[in-house]
Amino acid sequence: MALFNEGDMYAYAGTILFGAGSTLTPDGELVMKKRIKQKINRSYLRFEKTFGKIIQRTCGDMGLYGVIFRGQYGIIQVGYKPNELDVNLFKFSISKVSENVKMMPFETYHIDLSSIGNGNGDVAPLLPILQMLPDNVYLWRTMEGR
Repeated sequence: MALFNEGDMYAYAGTILFGAGSTLTPDGELVMKKRIKQKINRSYLRFEKTFGKIIQRTCGDMGLYGVIFRGQYGIIQVGYKPNELDVNLFKFSISKVSENVKMMPFETYHIDLSSIGNGNGDVAPLLPILQMLPDNVYLWRTMEGR
């Protein structure tokens, strides 16, 4: 099972994953929570534009993608709309993440828990789903997200 950590996941090597929906702006940017967007843009400028284009080509606005990887970053679909957690969709997406990361057992993957659902850090209802993830996945909660 994935391992829980607290702190700054950017300090560690590996692929960083964020929860997201599939809503796009008229300009084709992925709609994201401002706090999450600011956090991501620390290391990947215009993340929302890049992944918005990929979503537009893959499934379109409000479409189904599950998980998308691009370089050392990726998004896990947790809902269709911003600030929405669809548990069945989340389960589907985590199963896709699990399939992908099991093919690369020597790579590490980091998931930002604050980007999943409402960001309150309460993952207890999601534990049965998160247990699908192998032990090369780290689930991160920031210190202020306690």
